[in-house]
Amino acid sequence: MKQVQISNAHSQYLDTLVSNGAFRSREEALRQALEYHKKAYVLETNPFQIDVKPADGGASKIQDDWIQFFNEQKQIMISAPIVYRAGQTGSKEVLASLRSDFDASWLVTSTRNSYNPSDLGARITQNYGSQVIAPKESKVLIPVYQGTALPKVLESAEGRKYLRAEFDTRDSPKKMIKTLEDLSEKDANNILVWTPTQENRRAYPERAVRFYCSVGQFLIYGSSLLLDNSGRSRRVFPVSPRSGPQKQ
Repeated sequence: MKQVQISNAHSQYLDTLVSNGAFRSREEALRQALEYHKKAYVLETNPFQIDVKPADGGASKIQDDWIQFFNEQKQIMISAPIVYRAGQTGSKEVLASLRSDFDASWLVTSTRNSYNPSDLGARITQNYGSQVIAPKESKVLIPVYQGTALPKVLESAEGRKYLRAEFDTRDSPKKMIKTLEDLSEKDANNILVWTPTQENRRAYPERAVRFYCSVGQFLIYGSSLLLDNSGRSRRVFPVSPRSGPQKQ
């Protein structure tokens, strides 16, 4: 194991903590410090906790109906970035419950892709239509993907920019692949990305973002129609560093 050196001042402080009885040993003090900063990192990277149960008893709704439901309940609806970050910080219980939704139904998020009818430009809105949390918009070029494997998408600069905007992250391609593999329990080549063709963008420019598992494949679906593409959804709780999830 690699040895880590600390300054004399920090070493003396560790000795003081032990002599005062705050910790039994220098090693215990260091472990506690690392655990504290690990929790702080988790809160910084994913300041929301996902409800382990599907919303509204596992009902299936289209995106607009879910948005209305969560607004009426004064709750925050899960977004694509929160789903993504569950692959990094989600507990075993949360990941198992999300995968059960992926298997049994589509998981509908509050992320909305608004495609330009005449080119590949688009606007991605997180927390679309929410009256509980402020929506966040970004503009990005979204190539046409018709079941394209994740590694292939991430080969191009346009693909990387698109998925980083969809998931509101600056992660490297390697980290994105690991995150989505951990989320879905699928190999990267079986994680497929879908976006509409240009013709379909002209006909139906507004699309919901959903997730689904089908025949051993995990689908990142940025082309769901608003009128009839339904599925389950989840509420999320803001997390306070001191008091934990703030249930509503």
